[in-house]
Amino acid sequence: MLWQFLWNIAGGTPGKQLMGLRVVTAQGEAPGFFSAAVRALGWLLSTPLANLGFLVALLHPRTRTLHDMLSGTFVVEAGPRRSSGAAAFLLAALGAWGFFALDYAAALLRPTPQDLAAVAKAREGLE
Repeated sequence: MLWQFLWNIAGGTPGKQLMGLRVVTAQGEAPGFFSAAVRALGWLLSTPLANLGFLVALLHPRTRTLHDMLSGTFVVEAGPRRSSGAAAFLLAALGAWGFFALDYAAALLRPTPQDLAAVAKAREGLE
């Protein structure tokens, strides 16, 4: 929650900033202390409840989340679109999945203690 609060005051998390988005009030300014705290609390409540606060945005005409409505904030584009940010995110996500797949495959291929014991017992039987 502290992470959300601090980045709300700054105008958005690093992911939002990378994507060229900004959290602002209705006046177009960065949220103040109270708005940032309410938005962080709303985010904290929305997330464990099956992301209910985010699903609200699917039905809202201005695609506002529950924590945006509670705090009176909006997520807006902050300047020109930055497609390089999206490309960097996609590349990082694919790289993370690749490392996960390699780690998973290595864990499956690694002999377990039971495998090693079976091999040792087989060797004893052959001798």
